[in-house]
Amino acid sequence: MVSEGLVPTRPNQPAEEIAFLGKSAVCDSVNLVAYLVALEEQVGSEFKVPVALMDDKAMSLSKSPFRTVATLADFITSLLQEKQPS
Repeated sequence: MVSEGLVPTRPNQPAEEIAFLGKSAVCDSVNLVAYLVALEEQVGSEFKVPVALMDDKAMSLSKSPFRTVATLADFITSLLQEKQPS
C-alpha cells in the first residue's frame, strides 16, 4: 500500500493532517518523490486514467498540493474530475 511508512508526528493525528512539507514533514524530499510516483501509479491503475502529480500545473500553484495528505487528496480529486468526460 502506498501509505505505508507515513507515520504521524503527533499521537492520534488525523491522517489528512499528516504533513509532507515543513518542519513536521513525515518524509524527506527523496521519499516524497518516491511516494508521489507510487501514488501516480496506484491512482492511474485504480481509475484507469494516467495522472501526473508532479507536472508544471502542480509546481506552479501558489499553494503546494503536497502540503498535507488532505491537500494532496484534493489535488488528485481535481485532476480526476478534469479527466471526466463532459
